[in-house]
Amino acid sequence: MFDVLRIDPRRTALIFLAVTFVAVVYLEIIVAQSFQENHGQFGVPTDETWVHVRFASHIADGQGLTFNDGTLSTGDASPLWVLVLAPIYSLLHPDNTGRVVIAAILSSIGFILSVWAITGLSWWLTQRAWIGLMAGLLTALTGRLIWFALSGLETTTFVALTLLVIWSHLEDLRAVRPAGWRTGILLALATLTRPEGYLLTAIVVLDIAAVAIPREKAWWAAIPALFASWRAILVYGLLAGAYMLLYLAIGGYPLPNSLRAYAQPGWQFSTALDGFTTSRIDFGPILLILIGVGMLLLVWSSWRRQIPGWALVLWPNLLVVLAVIVGTDRYDTSGLNQWVVPAIPYQILAMLVAFVALWEFIGNFLADMRAKQLIQIGAMIAIPFAVFAQGYGIAARVPVDVDEVQRIHLKAADFIEQATRPGQLIALNDIGAIAQVSNRPVLDLVGLVSPEVLAAQDGSPWLTCPYDLQLARVMLRESPVLIGVFPDRYPCLSRWPGAWEPLRAFSVPGQTFEGGSSMVIAVPVWDKWPMLREIPRDTRAVNTVFAQGIELAAYRAEVVQEGLKVTLWWRVHGRPAADYHVFMHLFDAFGTLRGQNDGQPQSNQFPTSWWRTGDIIRDEHLIPLQTVTDLTIQELSLDVGLYNVVNGQRLVVENVAAGAPPDLIKIPLKVETAQS
Repeated sequence: MFDVLRIDPRRTALIFLAVTFVAVVYLEIIVAQSFQENHGQFGVPTDETWVHVRFASHIADGQGLTFNDGTLSTGDASPLWVLVLAPIYSLLHPDNTGRVVIAAILSSIGFILSVWAITGLSWWLTQRAWIGLMAGLLTALTGRLIWFALSGLETTTFVALTLLVIWSHLEDLRAVRPAGWRTGILLALATLTRPEGYLLTAIVVLDIAAVAIPREKAWWAAIPALFASWRAILVYGLLAGAYMLLYLAIGGYPLPNSLRAYAQPGWQFSTALDGFTTSRIDFGPILLILIGVGMLLLVWSSWRRQIPGWALVLWPNLLVVLAVIVGTDRYDTSGLNQWVVPAIPYQILAMLVAFVALWEFIGNFLADMRAKQLIQIGAMIAIPFAVFAQGYGIAARVPVDVDEVQRIHLKAADFIEQATRPGQLIALNDIGAIAQVSNRPVLDLVGLVSPEVLAAQDGSPWLTCPYDLQLARVMLRESPVLIGVFPDRYPCLSRWPGAWEPLRAFSVPGQTFEGGSSMVIAVPVWDKWPMLREIPRDTRAVNTVFAQGIELAAYRAEVVQEGLKVTLWWRVHGRPAADYHVFMHLFDAFGTLRGQNDGQPQSNQFPTSWWRTGDIIRDEHLIPLQTVTDLTIQELSLDVGLYNVVNGQRLVVENVAAGAPPDLIKIPLKVETAQS
């Protein structure tokens, strides 16, 4: 792998020192800005880092792979990252600030390793030292990578490992030898760092087979080629296979919960286009065009076997395709899209390949060697400046995002610690810092460490009432004492009348990294929750079951100033197929209609198509009357039923009594006076 770097050790040292210097200086500038803007306090720009810190802290304390005390979890997407952090925590015993400092130092080291890896790979692949230098410089100047370098996340380490995997694999193919220990170990480490490593593994395996088949002129040549790579297969199986088996044993699923928690499958042209052109935020539209041209040139070079195999072009592009199709990027409202960050160095390499081709094309029309050199030097200055200028705004977000975490998550953690007792459950959609600092068990509304949340989801899209109501059902079962969320993430539940009483809001100006301007800490009001645990005792039983599993279990009728308030309690035994309206007709003993009400349950807020098996729905209706003296008439009765407003068809009663109407229940009313 490193043969080209050994030819001239002095030149190699100068190039690597140059790219390292640029990377370190850029990091120092952003760190200094963060210290200055955050009053000398160090922090990380994302709550996700605290999730790793929590897992690593528990491992260091001997609790194993847990987030909530005593409960094993597959909620961490990077077991290697927490296994690296844990022994350092165990040795140094840092406080919480020290723990995120250690994580940020490691992610910065991963960034420098990424710079080194793309420098070496580009130099080795093109046999041009200046391309290696440019690739390293551009990677060091990419603002999004700087952000992740200071995030304390595993992302930059994963970037470095994927570059080393591709480099090792290409070296194996160029030398016409099977994949060995080195490639297998690097692949396993990449897989243990991010689950996207499984995609890279599949690409390498297919690439070995694809290269062997045309070389031997037979499709079955792929089989001995793979068997010859037994060393890589063995070490990968021992390392990555153990990871899959462990997660399968803990959670019944071989991959971390993050893929299921963040995935939102579906294809929309606007999101697909945005996903495929994510690199424009790093490089701008002109360089984005160069990247596209460069990728085509790399495909052509692989086709002509100038580059061994296809992994170099397949990995970065299939990574983007996977993120777009699975929809993991849609949960990320920050625009950073960490799922496709590993593609950035390869895009830089493609950009340089396109630049070389363009430069050589222009050179055919320029006879003056000095002009050619000036163009090359000018471009070598202009491109890094353009990359720095385009991405600096992302790097400069670090101080702002650090301030957000400190002013929202850490202050919310302090408040929750004071407002609750140890062991009391808190429902959160950002779990890391609050759980670690307050040391309270959490119900994770995203589902990373709460598999019951993932199990409850039925495919309803985010930011919709059916999605929020599934979470409401989970919270009703688990009974958290407090809820802490960004309301914009749950627009339906956060606006449900009376469902919660806000205690405190922790805010920053404008839109936050997590998507919203404030986190609200609130007390759930279970009596006014969208669905209930049980029917109150002071009700009158009905126990009439309509079609589609809708049971009218009980009612209460009360005289109020405006008329008759009728509260129904529905018990659900299925999943209604449509939005049914509830009708009520109030009759006296002579059959005279005294009043009526018609509408969807809970004042049109809770359509029956959102109901699920096991729900108990409290449903208030008001029958307006000109005078409440009408209610003194004896033998009042109430006809109650459901109908489809589209076609007018009523639901039939399944347990209808002989001689009773088939599509409604007639209730002899017992009217009470409303309590003041």
